[in-house]
Amino acid sequence: MRINDRGPFAKDRIIDLSKAAAQKIDMIQTGTASVRLYVAGRHKNPDIDDIKKATYTVQVASYQDYRNAKIKAEQIPEGRTKQTVLKGEKVNRVFAGKFSSNEDAKAFLIKLKKQNISGFVKQIEN
Repeated sequence: MRINDRGPFAKDRIIDLSKAAAQKIDMIQTGTASVRLYVAGRHKNPDIDDIKKATYTVQVASYQDYRNAKIKAEQIPEGRTKQTVLKGEKVNRVFAGKFSSNEDAKAFLIKLKKQNISGFVKQIEN
């Protein structure tokens, strides 16, 4: 079966299935089961160290033009860019920091705000 999302980030769980998917693999009665995951393709996210642990960052900007994103990233502590495609359009997002807890990311955002850098905490998709 194809999994295109993960969650619920409960202890010792790395994916969450819909009821229909759970029925197909006869998991309704137990509620949980051991699974083996195979990652299709070569889409490795360099921001993820461990798929079992949530990772957080602060997004501070988004640009269509890569050069503007790169300039912004160079002005921010621990800044970096990542290109993604939204509705068929390339978007260059600017992130700062990489954290293993939401609280640490929020604390970093507070430091950024003191430097007049706005943004929001985002969980890195792993």
